[in-house]
Amino acid sequence: MPVGDTICWALFDKDTLGPYPALILPPTLQIDGVDRFHVEALTEPARTGFERYRGANFPTTQAPEPLAKAQDYVAFLMHG
Repeated sequence: MPVGDTICWALFDKDTLGPYPALILPPTLQIDGVDRFHVEALTEPARTGFERYRGANFPTTQAPEPLAKAQDYVAFLMHG
């Protein structure tokens, strides 16, 4: 039995992958019609990774806002 099949049987009791897990977002607030969340609500290592992503993709001379856009976090997760 190939290793991939063995892992699938061990985790999902079948020879194929199970469903993707649900996307977990921290609680959001709507501010000016945009969903935002407090970055400190993220656990590590997600917080550090997201902060690096924001710094690389949204360069600014100011400190990043503590309330990030939820859509930016989704883009970070989809970025891989």
